[in-house]
Parts: sequence; C-alpha cells; structure tokens
Amino acid sequence: MTTAEMLNRTTSLASGIADRVLRWFGILWRALTFSLADERVAPLRSVAILLEEGGMSVVYASRFLSRIRLRGVRRYAFEPGRYPTPENVAASILLAVNELNAAGTPISLVIPKAWCIIRKIEFPPAVRENLPDVVTFELDRLTPLPAEQALYDFQALESGEGPVRIMLAAVREDMVQPYLAALRKRGVTVDRVTVHVSALGTLGHFLHRSGNTVFVGIRAGAYEGGWVRDGRWEDSFAGNLPARDGEAAVGVLADAVQAVLDRVPASGGPPPRVYVYAEAEAEAWSGLRDLIQAPVRYIRDSDLAPLLLPAGKGVDIPHVALGGALESLWPGAEGMNLLSRGVHNPRKAPLAVTMVLLAVLTAVGILWLVSPLQFVEWKIEAVDREIASRRGEIAKIEVLKRDVEGVEKQIAAIGAFKANHPMRLILIREITTVLPKTAWLSRLRIMDNNVEIEGYASTATEILPKFEVSPHFRKVEFAAPTSRDTRLNMDRFSIKMEIESLAGGKARDAQKE
Repeated sequence: MTTAEMLNRTTSLASGIADRVLRWFGILWRALTFSLADERVAPLRSVAILLEEGGMSVVYASRFLSRIRLRGVRRYAFEPGRYPTPENVAASILLAVNELNAAGTPISLVIPKAWCIIRKIEFPPAVRENLPDVVTFELDRLTPLPAEQALYDFQALESGEGPVRIMLAAVREDMVQPYLAALRKRGVTVDRVTVHVSALGTLGHFLHRSGNTVFVGIRAGAYEGGWVRDGRWEDSFAGNLPARDGEAAVGVLADAVQAVLDRVPASGGPPPRVYVYAEAEAEAWSGLRDLIQAPVRYIRDSDLAPLLLPAGKGVDIPHVALGGALESLWPGAEGMNLLSRGVHNPRKAPLAVTMVLLAVLTAVGILWLVSPLQFVEWKIEAVDREIASRRGEIAKIEVLKRDVEGVEKQIAAIGAFKANHPMRLILIREITTVLPKTAWLSRLRIMDNNVEIEGYASTATEILPKFEVSPHFRKVEFAAPTSRDTRLNMDRFSIKMEIESLAGGKARDAQKE
C-alpha cells in the first residue's frame, strides 16, 4: 500500500469518525436543550374570537402531545350588515367561556381584512439586521398610519442576500382598542390580534403543510383570500361578488384566483393547490374547477380530521376562527400578531432540562463520592446499636467469666496443693507396701514435708533401699543409729525422709525410664 493510499484511507476513516461524533453530539445537544414547553409534551389552549358582519364566532381548541383538538364552537348573531359592538363582544365571550369551560385560556382576536392595510414592501439588504426598527420608523411613509397610532406586524417573505421583502399588515389602534378595553373590563385579556386572511392562510398551510397554497373564503357576497408559500404570506386579494348571478360570481372569483396563480410560477416551487372555504354548498362554486388552472379543493368538515373533531357533533365550524386558534397552537404557523408591533423575540435554546440533568449528575457524583463513607458510618452505627442492645448480656457474661476464673484458680490451687502434698492415706499405704512383713512400726509421724518412722525389723538395713526407690519419698536416711533388741531379737530403727510431690515423682519415674 502506497503512502497516498494510506493517507486517503486515514482521512476517510477520520472523516467517518468525525461525522458519527457530530451526529451523536447533535442528538445529545437536542436532548439537553429540549424545552419543557415543546409542543410534543406541553399542553396549550386557545380561544379565537372572529368578528364578522352581523355576528361573531368563538372557537375553543387545545394542543397536547402535538395533537390539536377542537373542543367547542359558539356563534352569536347581531345586527345584520354591521360588526358587533365592543360591549356585545365582551358579553358574548364571557358567556362562551363559561359554556366551553375555557376560563383562563389565552384569547386571540381575528379582525376583518377590511379594517387593515396590507402591503408587500421591498427594502434594501442593508436594513436586514434592524428590520423591526426600520418598519416602525418608515410606517407613516408605507401606510397612512403613524407608528404610535397603529397596531401592525410583518413577515419576512424570504431570507437571502438580495433585497428584503416583507408582507406588512397594519390597523388603526382606535378601531381595535375599544374591543380590547371592553374585554379587559370584563377580566378578559387578549394575547393576540390577527387578520382574517392570515388565519385562513394558516389553516391552508396546516392542511397542505408545504409548498404553495392559494386560499379563498366566500361569504355574504364577498370574498377574500391569499397565497401562502411554505407558511409565509406572499399575497392577498379581496372583492365583492355580483348578487343574484351565480355564473358571474364564479367568473369574478375565478379571475381573482387565477391572477394570483399566474404570479406563483415566478417564485418557483411546486404547483399550488386552491382551497375554497364557502358558507354556501360547494356545488354552487363547482364551476371554479373548469375556470382555474390548478387543483381546487372545497373544504368540508371531513377535511379537518387532523384536528380530531369531536365525534358525532355536527357543528358548523367557522374556518377563519379555527385558523386564528391554529396560529396560537400550531408551532408551524407563521401568522400575524398586530399587538407585537413588529417585535419578534427569537426563540432561545431552553436550558431547563440541561440544568435539571446537570443537577442530577452532580447529585449522583456527590452520592458516589460520599456513599462509601456513609455506608461505613451506617455499619459502625449498626454495630454500636448491637453492642448497646447487648450490653446487659455482656455484663452478665463478664460476671460469669470472673466466677469461672475464680473457680479455675481454686481448682489450680487445689491441684497444686495435691501435687505438692500427697494425701496421707497414700503415704501410709506406700509405707505399708514398702515395709517387709516382718517389720512393724512403733511410731509414725507425717508432717508437711517430712515423714518420720520408728519400729522394729529383723534387719534394719534392708528397709532404707526400699524407701529410696519409692516415688513418694526422697532423701531417705536413718534419724538415729540402729540398735539390737536382744529380748525381741530384732533391730530397732528410726528413719526420716522428705515427701516427694506428685509432679516430682512422675518426673523422676520418667528419667528412670
């Protein structure tokens, strides 16, 4: 193998290892920065209020484990041809919240497009870093409204090195503020204000998920719609429909939609799909399919199955209000919030889980370091408790031990005395055994260490050697000279000797052996 081949192989191996390390590090980082407020785990609720001519609609929806569920719908009718007053809206929302058990739920207000000024604007690339400040400063030039008297928001349509294109929506603050004040007076705080077209676009993006989506809503002799590309609002349109002439109305609507469709190919991406939200039966607008050069889909309740609609409840779902709720619940939504005034706070990487895991690891490390010492202390404490519980028994054992030692000392003393001082009966038996049958004693005296005997024998000299070989006596000698008794014809003798201890006698016997 050449050097170049070895280098190529080493480089390939190092590159593979680096890719695997980076991939595992990315997985670990996503786990450590996982937000407890993430849509996959965090529950969230939303109530959307839709203002319409002649009434209002309320939609209550929730999200849990990434699944969005429609929990209830309420509709309230007011004076035809006019938008409901702030007082009517405040009273109705209180009633709806009570009926839907939605107290404390964040509120979104969906206002008509007719109230808003919607414009597509292009800025030079230099303003990209300070876009919110630029929009605020230029708002009175871009719209007839000064920034301090308007509620507004914008979406950046694309990110790149070229010109900055945004979709701007603004409304006079005094048109919305009475509703906010009336709701606030009833204890209801609005967290979000969006526009009809933005809510419809969010619903279309939720159904289509990606690519280009053209949507149009039809109601009460008017239409409004827009074009969404990958969730970003690209264009909008609105107008009135001819009354009492269905074919003419279909033609006007088809021309408006086709005008938007003609602008889509220039932006690239897949061909768009047209979503139609109509209050009337879809058959009334079936002619659109023949006049529009794109797939047309009429939205029915069955198309909203991903929202987990309550089974068996044939409710009339207001699509715009549902889109307004989705803007709060669905993380993929990029709708407008006019209350933000163009300030978009970037989403920070959450550190809650990281801190919790670090705390757990620190606690485990401390436990690992301390546990051996703690276990030893627990063992010592257990031994101390055992000793304390047996202290009484130990005292009794000590008493018995002392008694045993005393008895053993007594036994040892008796044994020592017995070894050093043979019993007199044994000595007398030994003397009797040693003396010849012809000899007899006239006196026997046994003291502590000595024995003295006096008596008569036919021959006194033969007695002394017998006592010398006895294991019980030593240093045997005549205490006085022997004499011959002529009358008895026997020798008179007197012998003294020392008593041999038992231990000494056994030792002497062993030496003899």
